[in-house]
Amino acid sequence: MKGSYLLLFLFFLFIISCKPDKADIDFSGLESLDQILQKQKKESKYVVLILTKSGCDLCDIYKKELNGLNNNKNAAFGSDLMMKSVEAKRENLWLNQLLREYSFPLTIVLDKEGDVRGFFRGARPEVLNMALRAIYSGKIYYESKAQFLNLDSAAVFSDEQKIKLIDELLKAFIAIRAGNALNNHQLAGVIRTVKWQPYFFNNYLLTKAMIMAKDTIQAQKLAYQTLNLYNEELDAILYPSLKNELRYLVNRKYKFFEDALITTPRTEINFGSENVGVLKTVRIPIRNVGKKPLIINSVKVSCDCLKVTWPHEPISPGKTGEITVGYKLKEVGAFNQSLFVFSSSPTEPLQINITGIAQII
Repeated sequence: MKGSYLLLFLFFLFIISCKPDKADIDFSGLESLDQILQKQKKESKYVVLILTKSGCDLCDIYKKELNGLNNNKNAAFGSDLMMKSVEAKRENLWLNQLLREYSFPLTIVLDKEGDVRGFFRGARPEVLNMALRAIYSGKIYYESKAQFLNLDSAAVFSDEQKIKLIDELLKAFIAIRAGNALNNHQLAGVIRTVKWQPYFFNNYLLTKAMIMAKDTIQAQKLAYQTLNLYNEELDAILYPSLKNELRYLVNRKYKFFEDALITTPRTEINFGSENVGVLKTVRIPIRNVGKKPLIINSVKVSCDCLKVTWPHEPISPGKTGEITVGYKLKEVGAFNQSLFVFSSSPTEPLQINITGIAQII
């Protein structure tokens, strides 16, 4: 009898030992980036950060597949790994600003010390598996078919340099965000990234570091240069609030509400259910609540299925113009598209999301 109990006990231990460890996966999106990084610092775990966007079907599929892999003993997921998703909302947008990216999903991997060790674009669980195995063995992992930082003028870097640049800017921004002046090592890191590959974000960080070091005159000069140098559409989407900080630094009397100011009551439009092949049209009121005439410079769309017209005459203060959007449903299923209105308003490009369901009746 005792032998039977012993065999049962040993069998139980065997089952427990064969059970694969699972990662701590939380894709609720309830935690901010700051909260996740603070938790990582306390628990000293590897962290997979997945940057997503509301309405991104590919992001949802990616998260579902990763949840499934957590039960696969061949996956490189263990109890020393946290996997979190954060949506590109205002409080989390700073990581997109650092990466100069507005495509989704994006995946970043940090090691137990909080150092960035991996980055790639797209919804590819198999790539995450490869990245984790590389990082566990002390290597880095970087993969992106796009130009580094989405800059056509980007210098040629090794993958190690790209990861190092991301890591140094991440740590500098966390320090500045916490209200701390950069130490010599952090400041040298930011300066190094500006020499390697200048773009809006690292120049912004260097400006903030100068302010904290009480070097106001040099900070004002750099802020002025930065505002004039980096004005591509992606910069306009990612950095409007940071640009307003620099505008105020250059001119202490600057108040963004003294300019033209764009608003609309319709930032979320649901077409409902429509037949495939039907051309749906919607009119979006655009109001200028500022004190100067509003000029709509352009409207960019997320796909060529959206046809947009907009007023080319300035919209006077207190007046309303109209953007017309046409959408021809081509495929059965849910759709989620966006348009960005670029204007003379100092606020970020106005983003309008269009959703609905295409069906065949």
